Amino acid sequence: MGDKKHAFQLTFDVFNLTNLINKDWGRQNFVTNQAFTILNTTTVAGQKGYNFINRVPWTPSFGSRWQGQVGIRYTFN
Repeated sequence: MGDKKHAFQLTFDVFNLTNLINKDWGRQNFVTNQAFTILNTTTVAGQKGYNFINRVPWTPSFGSRWQGQVGIRYTFN
């Protein structure tokens, strides 16, 4: 009962460390479910035509960025 110890503990966690080192590492790539979007339709000489917008095949997300987390813990006995 006599000796009471109090302590602070600091932590720092890094998620996706490779992206912290180099921005081209640790990236998550996803294929979109809509490869093309129709911009407009045209009719020339009785024939229908379609104009498309090309989509980028991958989209960066929050998982592709490095993240840091700071924690503080206070313990007492």
